[in-house]
Amino acid sequence: MLVSGKEQKNSYQINLRLILGLVIVLGFFTAIIITTMLTASERVTKKSQINSDGQNQETFVQQRDENKASLPGVFKMLDEGSRQVSIFDISGRRELQLSYSGASNIRDEFGQIIAISQIEPGTMVELSYIKDSGKLTDMIISNKAWKYVSVSNFMLDPDTRTMKIAKKQYKLADELMVLDGNDFVSIYEIAQQDVLTVWGYEETIWSVIVTRGHGYVKLKDYEDFLGDYITVGYEAMQRITEDMTITVREGDFNLTVESGDFSATIRVRVKRNEITYVSLKELGPKAPKYGSVAFDISPFGADLYIKGELRSYANEIELPYGTYPIKVMLGGYVSYEGNLNVDSPAKTIKIILPESSSDKKVEVTETNTQSSAGDKTGSPVTDKHGSSNNGDGNGSSDFIVIGDKIIDTKHQIHVQKPVGASVYLNGEYMGTSPVSFSKIIGSHVITFIREGYETMSYTVDVINDGKDAYFKFDDLVPNAIVPEE
Repeated sequence: MLVSGKEQKNSYQINLRLILGLVIVLGFFTAIIITTMLTASERVTKKSQINSDGQNQETFVQQRDENKASLPGVFKMLDEGSRQVSIFDISGRRELQLSYSGASNIRDEFGQIIAISQIEPGTMVELSYIKDSGKLTDMIISNKAWKYVSVSNFMLDPDTRTMKIAKKQYKLADELMVLDGNDFVSIYEIAQQDVLTVWGYEETIWSVIVTRGHGYVKLKDYEDFLGDYITVGYEAMQRITEDMTITVREGDFNLTVESGDFSATIRVRVKRNEITYVSLKELGPKAPKYGSVAFDISPFGADLYIKGELRSYANEIELPYGTYPIKVMLGGYVSYEGNLNVDSPAKTIKIILPESSSDKKVEVTETNTQSSAGDKTGSPVTDKHGSSNNGDGNGSSDFIVIGDKIIDTKHQIHVQKPVGASVYLNGEYMGTSPVSFSKIIGSHVITFIREGYETMSYTVDVINDGKDAYFKFDDLVPNAIVPEE
């Protein structure tokens, strides 16, 4: 069958439309597939980038932490000009120089923001800094360390590197920082009179700050006062000696010199680490002491020589305190030569000369009169041969005289309280209370010293009443130590 040209043309157009439709559909699906593939690829790329960035950020944080150090230390010095601080690292045992800025976080032990200039040298701190740059980021006054302030009752032994505060003993760090004013000094320069602030960690002391130091009092023009007693401030009473220097806590104190009835006080100012020269002429003239000596010489009519001078002894003889050579002689009698010690307001010397034909010895008796008690005490006079006699022929006596001391050999002084204190009588150590010692007649100063307690002194009168003397005083007051954690 023959197909006409028109039919062939229609058939061709149908096939062409079908092919075009298929091409369009195929192109559409191809575009969708390509778009989907590109989107997935972009997501994978972004995810890869995100993972990579996250790893980089984590690595940066880790590197930053490794570059930051935290440690305990002792604040040593501040240089505001160069904006640097010097810190002793107690964990690494080294000194660090760190820079600071307004961005540095500085706080006290309570977490309050403070200026770095408010931290005193010697203070223990906790700090953080950047290793590479040496920049201080954080510093706080340590609340892990302990702190004692106003420490005055301490025992320091630099050789064994120990310090006892109250009843507890601590070790001194080998790198111990000792600050006296603006100066770093040796531990050997601390005196018992100092008042301290002490910083430590656990059982170790890392810094000692002298908050109240010591100076020295050196005496001049002291010749007329040698052997007398001196007290400066709270120091124990001492006897005045040649070229004397007294260590005293810094401050204003009374300086008192006592000698029997003589007592004078002046005010002195002691500066830290300085010598204060004090002339005892400032105390005024010290009136010479005189003693009244009555001589009872037998046989009557014998001659009395004092320092080679013939003296009448019908009445009492007034003599300045001191030692005098004496001689008593009469024809047909044994002569006497000896020394007379004038050391009390009144005394009687009885001398009996035996006949030359006798084998007896000269009898000499000295009787001291205490005006306060109105009693007389027998005491031997020493002759040039070193023997003594009191007139009873047996050489014994209830009293002896040593220098300016009149000692009752049959009785004692008993100090019963406060218990456990070192007892000083006129500056001389007598033992730890309760303690007993020979009875010394007269007016005395008893001083009590005990570690951790205030030093106390009392003036007492010991009379010649033929009895033991008993003394009880109030308990000592503990020194105040203010701990700060």
